Amino acid sequence: MNVKKEAKNNYFKKIGPKLALSFSFLMIVFLSLATILLNPFIFILLFPFLITPALYAFQLMNLGLNSGVNLSNKTFFSFFRRSFAPQTRSIYRTLSAFGKALLVWLLTLFVVTLISSQILINRDPGFVDTLNDIASLERLDSLDEIMFLIESNKSFYYLSTAITLTSVFAFFLAFLHFILKGAITVFLTPFFPQYFGKHLNKITMLVLKIVKPQYNRDYYRAIWLGPILLLLGFIGGFLATFFLTNNITYILLSSISMSILFLAPFLPYYFDVLEKLFAKYQDFLLNQISGKPQDPAQKVDDVDQKDQADE
Repeated sequence: MNVKKEAKNNYFKKIGPKLALSFSFLMIVFLSLATILLNPFIFILLFPFLITPALYAFQLMNLGLNSGVNLSNKTFFSFFRRSFAPQTRSIYRTLSAFGKALLVWLLTLFVVTLISSQILINRDPGFVDTLNDIASLERLDSLDEIMFLIESNKSFYYLSTAITLTSVFAFFLAFLHFILKGAITVFLTPFFPQYFGKHLNKITMLVLKIVKPQYNRDYYRAIWLGPILLLLGFIGGFLATFFLTNNITYILLSSISMSILFLAPFLPYYFDVLEKLFAKYQDFLLNQISGKPQDPAQKVDDVDQKDQADE
């Protein structure tokens, strides 16, 4: 099976309804993001109770479109409620994804800060003077004066903005990656109702490591455009606000919102890719998880033969 080709066929057959689904999900995300302006904690609370269930409903609605099922708002809310059942609750393992993404953020923050600051220290004497001034003020807890020095020194301001944007984008990309790659677990829940969603997700990811080279080749060949769209949207959001405001919160919010806007039309295709990947590896996954292990080498050979036949 050519996963990319099959997924594209599914996507373009029902592109109108799929884009409508994307728009509905986009509105939910944007309304949730807007709460950050009021209080970031509101968004944190909304994420597991609104965004994650909406994502689950979105994925099942997309599957329903491919299956020719009649869908309605009632169907969406039915899927939305189902996401809170033990078998599907935490199926995306958002806490685990957040923890891993946080490590990516810290690593990116350290590396980018180290490299960029060394470049500026060697090329901009005024940057060193600003660092020395900040160091003396920090001991006096003069936060207002520190912020004034940062904003008045262009090199320091651009450096801090670049570090913040780069590390936040790395966190955002990693967070989405860890959540969405595990979304293939949604297709396994009817076969293993005895498992909690987060446990089934973890088991599925461990099983897929057995055929990791082949699975990753199928996966990344099909979804490589997604990270590019995220990056383009992030840059577009940054450019739209950077020259209008110095408020980093507004800049970040604009960048993330534009990234999601660019990604939204791609999401139904992404779920189509996961659906085709599940169809391709279904027998292997079911056998491994149910305790009837199949020789991974034989499975890879079988899949390769099917691919060659399709070509």
